[in-house]
Amino acid sequence: MVGNSPEVPEEVISTIIQLAPHAEICHHIPGRIRLKISLAALGQLDAAMISRTIRSVPGVINQRINLHARSVVIDYDRKFIPYDLWELLGQIRVKPELAAVARELMRVLWR
Repeated sequence: MVGNSPEVPEEVISTIIQLAPHAEICHHIPGRIRLKISLAALGQLDAAMISRTIRSVPGVINQRINLHARSVVIDYDRKFIPYDLWELLGQIRVKPELAAVARELMRVLWR
């Protein structure tokens, strides 16, 4: 499933888990996802931090951040980021207990 992905630092995985409850999946097809970022998150985060985190993930091909629309579009390689990982991250907002499962999956995929 996963190619030769580089190791992702634990702080990047932690930031993804921290961001997940503030993002809602608006549209998702394998290889491209569009997320809507909550207003609350925009008060705490900036575009540079979001961009740095996204760029640190193996398999991200392209990203477009529009803070005015609170939108992030990510094109990704499905060999490095499985469709189901995005869906799992998208559920953390309503089921916070899934954060531990998502964290462990990312550790397995990216180590």
